Amino acid sequence: MVFANCSYQDARDMNQYKEDGKASITYKNKLPNRPWLFGNAEVDFYFRDIFGNGDKLRIGYHYQYVHWFYLTWEAYGSLAGKSKIPTQHQHNAVIAYSWKKERYNISLGCNNLFDKELYDNFMLQKPGRYFFLKLRLFIN
Repeated sequence: MVFANCSYQDARDMNQYKEDGKASITYKNKLPNRPWLFGNAEVDFYFRDIFGNGDKLRIGYHYQYVHWFYLTWEAYGSLAGKSKIPTQHQHNAVIAYSWKKERYNISLGCNNLFDKELYDNFMLQKPGRYFFLKLRLFIN
């Protein structure tokens, strides 16, 4: 299966005047701390009945893209000294196996596969490459 999406948001400050009646310096500026162009893609391969009837193996790759955006209002400060969140590319991989009609599940994944520096909306660094193991049991 292949999934992909891309979003463009033109969220701006449309208040021409402040509460005290003065003109707003941020009028028509893009909202800070919000990416305006981002997307992701996912490719998953499914294999059924490999080791027994009703089992399933999934191998997946996930990609996330976030275009650069300003940390603060565009109107504040000079362009040269303005803080911005850099463009980011994140790659993740997962392999999951389930059996007994998905009653038992085990998955192993790796987020930030290439150990890139990634940031959240407030310029706080996200974790580097990390692995996870998840075990799941459905009890009826």
